Amino acid sequence: MREAIEASSVLQIDDENPDIVIAIGGDETLMSAFHKYFDQIDHIGFVGIHTGHLGFYTWHELIIEEIIETLSQDKIPMIADPLVQATVTLENGEETVLTGLNDITFSK
Repeated sequence: MREAIEASSVLQIDDENPDIVIAIGGDETLMSAFHKYFDQIDHIGFVGIHTGHLGFYTWHELIIEEIIETLSQDKIPMIADPLVQATVTLENGEETVLTGLNDITFSK
């Protein structure tokens, strides 16, 4: 995928401040991308290309050429999934805010 994007005359790769992040794998790969770019999540689009057996947030029907063509024409449909936030009060009284894509898991 990287090579195909680098060969494109329209798209550029920017690992530090991307407009779109393409995650190839499964849900865990996509979740890792969310974590990596969490500080920029309000202005980044995420595309998941599913290559495993389970995938609730990844696309598997598009091929690389179609994705590059779609991205280069700004035709990709964006779905704004709401983020979940929880404020947790620790035993010492300190509060921390947790953010999740679709759920937050607490463990002791």
